[in-house]
Amino acid sequence: MSTAPEPAPVPPRRPRGAWWILAGFGLLFLSWLVFMGWYLWQARHRPPPGEPPARVQPAP
Repeated sequence: MSTAPEPAPVPPRRPRGAWWILAGFGLLFLSWLVFMGWYLWQARHRPPPGEPPARVQPAP
């Protein structure tokens, strides 16, 4: 007869669906931030509508 103690019962694992949903929303939010940063950077570096685009002057 064994005198070793019985291992403690393992509690049932909770489903991790909520973590996957939160991670998905976090990834969506980060990609939205990257897109908005790129969009605003493009809008700031574009010449106003009335001005012609900048051209490179030929070397003399």
